[in-house]
Amino acid sequence: MSRDILDDIINDFSPEKFIRFFRSKNTLFSPRQEELTQYNDVNFKNGKKLGEINFKDNSLFIYSFQAEQVLSEKSGKKAQYEKGKKILKETQTDTGIFIYYDQSDNFRFSLVYANYLGKRRDWSTFRRFTYFVSREFTNKTFLQRIGDGDFSNLEKIKDAFSVEKVTKAFYTDIANWYFWVVQNVAFPQDAEEEKNGRNIAVIRLITRLIFIWFMKERGLISSVLFDQSEISKLLKDLSADKTTYYKAILQNLFFSTLNTKSENRKYRFQTSFQGRNKDYMDHSIYRYESYFKDNETMLTVFKDIPYLNGGLFDCLDKPSRDNENQGEIRIDGFTDKDVGLKVPNFLFFSDLAEVDLNREYGTKNKKYSVRGIINILSTYNFTIDENDPNDQEVALDPELLGKVFENLLASFNPETASTARKATGSYYTPREIVDYMVIQSLKNYLTTNLNDFDQLDNRFDQLLSTDENANPFNRQETLRIVKLIDDLRIVDPAVGSGAFPMGILNRLVFILSKLDPDNTLWKATQLKAVEDYITDPVLRKKLLDQIEEQFTYKNFDYGRKLYLIQKCIYGVDIQQIAVEIAKLRFFISLLVDEKIDKSKENWGIEPLPNLDYKIMQGNSLVEEYEGVKLFDERLLNTELPNEEEIVKAREKKEQIEKDLMPYYVKNPRWMKNFKLERPPELTILEGERNRILAIVRDLERLQQSRSEQANQIKMSLQDDDGKSQKVWEELQKLHKQIFTPSLARDERNKLRQKVDALEWKLIEETLREQNKIKALEKIKKLENSNSKPFFLWKLHFSEVFQEKGGFDIVIANPPYVSVKEIEPEDKIIFGNNSETGRGRFNLFTLFLEKGNKILRKEGVLTFILPEGLYTNVEYQYIRKYLLDNTSILFINLFSRRVFEAAVDTSIISVLKEKTLNNKFPVIKDLKTITTFLSQNYFYKLPAYLYPVNLDNKSSNIVYKVLNGKGNKTSSVLEIQQGIIYSGQSKGKVFSNVQIDKSQKKILDGRDVLKWFVNWKEKRENRYIFYSNNLHRAREERLFLAREKILLPRRSTLISCAYDNEQFYCLNTAYVCLLKSNKYNLKFILSILNSTLINYFYSKLFLGWQITIPALNSITIPDASSRVQDPFIKIVDQILVITGSSEYLFNTEKQARVKDYENQIDQLVYKLYGFTPEEIAIVEGQK
Repeated sequence: MSRDILDDIINDFSPEKFIRFFRSKNTLFSPRQEELTQYNDVNFKNGKKLGEINFKDNSLFIYSFQAEQVLSEKSGKKAQYEKGKKILKETQTDTGIFIYYDQSDNFRFSLVYANYLGKRRDWSTFRRFTYFVSREFTNKTFLQRIGDGDFSNLEKIKDAFSVEKVTKAFYTDIANWYFWVVQNVAFPQDAEEEKNGRNIAVIRLITRLIFIWFMKERGLISSVLFDQSEISKLLKDLSADKTTYYKAILQNLFFSTLNTKSENRKYRFQTSFQGRNKDYMDHSIYRYESYFKDNETMLTVFKDIPYLNGGLFDCLDKPSRDNENQGEIRIDGFTDKDVGLKVPNFLFFSDLAEVDLNREYGTKNKKYSVRGIINILSTYNFTIDENDPNDQEVALDPELLGKVFENLLASFNPETASTARKATGSYYTPREIVDYMVIQSLKNYLTTNLNDFDQLDNRFDQLLSTDENANPFNRQETLRIVKLIDDLRIVDPAVGSGAFPMGILNRLVFILSKLDPDNTLWKATQLKAVEDYITDPVLRKKLLDQIEEQFTYKNFDYGRKLYLIQKCIYGVDIQQIAVEIAKLRFFISLLVDEKIDKSKENWGIEPLPNLDYKIMQGNSLVEEYEGVKLFDERLLNTELPNEEEIVKAREKKEQIEKDLMPYYVKNPRWMKNFKLERPPELTILEGERNRILAIVRDLERLQQSRSEQANQIKMSLQDDDGKSQKVWEELQKLHKQIFTPSLARDERNKLRQKVDALEWKLIEETLREQNKIKALEKIKKLENSNSKPFFLWKLHFSEVFQEKGGFDIVIANPPYVSVKEIEPEDKIIFGNNSETGRGRFNLFTLFLEKGNKILRKEGVLTFILPEGLYTNVEYQYIRKYLLDNTSILFINLFSRRVFEAAVDTSIISVLKEKTLNNKFPVIKDLKTITTFLSQNYFYKLPAYLYPVNLDNKSSNIVYKVLNGKGNKTSSVLEIQQGIIYSGQSKGKVFSNVQIDKSQKKILDGRDVLKWFVNWKEKRENRYIFYSNNLHRAREERLFLAREKILLPRRSTLISCAYDNEQFYCLNTAYVCLLKSNKYNLKFILSILNSTLINYFYSKLFLGWQITIPALNSITIPDASSRVQDPFIKIVDQILVITGSSEYLFNTEKQARVKDYENQIDQLVYKLYGFTPEEIAIVEGQK
């Protein structure tokens, strides 16, 4: 019934009809219509309150307003949000549903509610979730989620507005389609032979399709191209098993249309030369002419689609670089020849069907539903704006590209496959966390550079607040911040689908919109950069005219985004497909803010910028090949400022000082007090004066400090014939050209080819000068590959290292791959390329080191990483490296797992500058500071642990246990893991009955409880066929010992059992044998099971696995036999009780054991010399 009412509202809109709808949803709804004329303004009229629902603990109010302008997915969103917040604040109401409608009966259906800080309502922060509804859409999500949703309480209403539920449903549809497609397609041999080639080709197809779907939503591509009945009018054959739609429509759209200006779109010439068409490998020319009924109609369909450029849809087919064999590389297979390409039409247009995907998902006898992807896309609402955590459209936004990509990619990576196939978002960093990491990184970057500002933290909070519209900085301060933003260089070295670069972009756009609402300062900054750095007068004029036009005719945000993307943001990923998707998201972001005017050439759409040398493919961790460094970094240090540059800079400084004098004569106080309000033009001049002064100082300092060093380097390079130096100089010139905006496609391609060729040449010359002939031969083979197994940071991003010495911000969610899963040859490479690639490292530890090395001095690194970084003893090398080279800014821990994948994550942020006595906060769940820790204290701890659970009260307690008089556990106990049987079936290893003496009673960690072994309740795998044929049988003496301690490995606390029955155990438990005659084993058992030792462990270590080094950090106090006796007697009494068959079910016996444990605790406190106050702290946590 509710859905029928919504259908009626959509088809015949009236706000009063919502009264009937809410009555149908909840009997508590009370219609209380009242006019809200006090809230009518230039944007809204006919404001009404429709009614309210009074729940037990809270209320929901429903309002409607007519918008003065035509509503769309983007229009008026901010004004609507502000109106809703204003009403809730003034009526002291938590939650409201706001319905905004226009004369065309489009409407936005928004839930707005205030956040709570504990029990206190926070009026400064609201959240909004919105459905945009129009007769032109299917509105499937709105009808399903709102029409069928549960409105019985406020939490369930919020669930009906859940963006995450919609995204997960879409991902399920796409994942099923993906696995189904992989079963039914074939790509050219070159693509299929690449590692995971078919999977990657399908992911590439999905992302290209979703991008053009967003273009359709933006009105840039006709819906005719996605309508099966319309396509059948264009193509001769649209049979289900043919590959005509993908080839004739999609490939021609991807490779020829979007990359070619409208007037140049045409079919290939039919004449050939020496057996080859004149247009061979020219992907701007249409293919598959014979597939169409009428070529002219086809050209008309494609004609009105705007030209985008940017390399987004570059075809990956290319001639081979192998000069000896005139071959070709076919990845996309965009050719009239038969190259084995098969993507059947039914994959795009089929109706719902059931298929077998059990192998792909690791399930049995389950049916999976699939349908054509065009049908899937048609049933969801899309929005072209990337959602903000506090303001979300209940529709699919461009961020879903990242979620889809990162999960599908994880589905065929061995270390993540089993989890990814069951998960729906496991490997994508949630938006709220991205936003937090971005904000903290920017705050620390700006704070480091603006330490002379008053009340900086408070004002930055105001600047970053979505509820504060005013700019909290004066004109001069604003100019400095805008200049710092323009100077910002940020990189994600594991860019994935671009979550962090996009987060940075959106946040910087927001900041600039508050600092500089009309783009006056931002535009002036861009013009100044061209005037200062472009020496070619023709190119300079072209770029200046282009900037003027962009800021005059484009949306304000377009100008902000364009230059932030071109200048500030970088990324690297080992996966080429990741690089493509990250670029794609930038392009969507720009298209969102384009002003479409069909009367203008190309509809007024600017060709997309060239990001080929901003977001790049490569292995971020490796800068060598076959053990040979591929780039001579001495080349970076040879170019000195000449005298002419210094003279020009001085002259410019003198001219600016002359221009300043009239202002200072008019008001001398302006020269002495820079905090005084002053004219905008004076602020700009002063900022420019300061910039030029800094340049003069830097040039003079550089000239003085480098001259002697540079002469030595030049002499050294000349000894090597200087060929690499010449290539480097030529490459530098091309780099400057390739970063210029709006290069024509032909120019861009030629320039890119030159740069690629020169980079390879530079590498080859470097190897030749080092006489590395074998490495030279191997690297030539890589030139044809789309994937480089290395990345030369100071070559590819040379402008960053030459201008700044490194990046201002490095931000990432790096891969978590343990050393066990890294190939042996890669371990050697990582060891040679890093200081911390020793022992049992992880890829994320190597990324931490690399991230710090590519930072400039006082740069900021912010990563999301496993909690194991802080207390896993195996990561001691990276902890020591960070202590020695950085100042920790903060560590954030989470109460719940961020990812569905089985890893507890955290956030760490560091500054590349070692400061004395650095103290930093530990934060919980992005909000609450739990403690401040001294970085120097970590040097005193074993393996340089970062005790992030420590606080002021617990630090002294931990120190006493750690450094008290006595013996470390390692000298008291021999601790070993149990048996590993991997590689053999359970049926051959275990049995439930003992057949002969070769079968031994076996335990796993779950059978080891506190004090005793739970053998009686064990129901399966009770006996093991023990022999040396097991993968790791362990020495039998461990199990045959007269007595031993057992404890489970997988646990958050130490919980030990006593064994004198010679049980064998698996590696899910530890075996502990006494090796010191000073102690009794039962005494040690009592110490390990005590409240104090578990308090100590919980404060010092994180994670769900007990480690041997963690156990070895415990100090066992010296104790005579007389001192140990009371402990032993109590343990004996506990063992009698726990040995009872009914212990687990007898609460009285359990209570007696608890009393005995309390007695042991008191003895342990006394043994360690604890005060009553310290005992109270430990007992308080218990």
